[in-house]
Amino acid sequence: MTISYSQKLTILKSIFQQQEITQAQQEKGYLESWSKQNWYQVKIDLQTLQMYTDNSAAAANFVKSLDLIRRKAVILAFLQSNAIS
Repeated sequence: MTISYSQKLTILKSIFQQQEITQAQQEKGYLESWSKQNWYQVKIDLQTLQMYTDNSAAAANFVKSLDLIRRKAVILAFLQSNAIS
């Protein structure tokens, strides 16, 4: 199922603080570089986040376990992804 960018933002806003979403968008170049070096971790984090998209409380608990760079990387990866599983 493909969802729109605005739907993705709505999902992210239920999980992350707006400030983190904005920072991830502003730091896109750095985060893309970091994500290429850590692609496997970003892939796993994104898959885990996608499993929790119907349960924002569980998703929030998951992202709290991530460090700041991984949270921002998963935000950007989610916004750039094509679908929700």
